[in-house]
Amino acid sequence: MQIVRFGAVGVSAALLHSGIFLLAIKQLGWTAVGANTLAFCIAFVFAYIGHRFWTFRPSQGTEELAGATLVKFFTVAITGYGINTFIAWLVVDNGGYAALWALLAMLLVTPATVFSLAKYWAFATKAAETG
Repeated sequence: MQIVRFGAVGVSAALLHSGIFLLAIKQLGWTAVGANTLAFCIAFVFAYIGHRFWTFRPSQGTEELAGATLVKFFTVAITGYGINTFIAWLVVDNGGYAALWALLAMLLVTPATVFSLAKYWAFATKAAETG
């Protein structure tokens, strides 16, 4: 069930990111980099709240300081962003393949990596870390 919740929050965050990105470019005249930065920040907050309180909801008595979890999840999000950027560069810019191949690689690699880091590190409880 946790993987389904992770997918639901992730897909929702991706749709939110996409909508803000397009709105900022088409309606507000922002650059792609500026629009992507704004969209990433808003989608990050959405994803953090969704994962913290729904996907990886802490059990009673295992709550970690929210600030520590936030910093860890930000690190996870930046790692996912970095993986996707590297894949795009490797497949499209360096390899000369169609962007669809990069997207496929991103969808196969990044979600599993982000889920594992989020579950076993960013939102891990002390009991899970020691047991």
